Amino acid sequence: MLNKLEKLEARYRDIEELLSNPEILAETEKYNKLVKEFSDLKEPVGLFREYKKAKKEEDDLKLMLKQKHNAEFVELAEGEIQDLIDKKNALLEKVKQAL
Repeated sequence: MLNKLEKLEARYRDIEELLSNPEILAETEKYNKLVKEFSDLKEPVGLFREYKKAKKEEDDLKLMLKQKHNAEFVELAEGEIQDLIDKKNALLEKVKQAL
């Protein structure tokens, strides 16, 4: 699933670049197709980007957890990690629905 989402995000970036190309703007039919595809990808790509952000935050917290041994910090970090895991799972479900 994540590979598919990476490809969709890459396609989204490609379309974004194409839409700024004056040659594409001159080709109305092609431009309209790209705008539609771009619009269709906007929600799943946005959710995937949120997922990646949550994953990075989770990874950063796990790294910090390995370096810090303060009991209070560990407890807070573990709670935050679980929240991020829940958020990631919810985002993946939303992405599936958006596709």
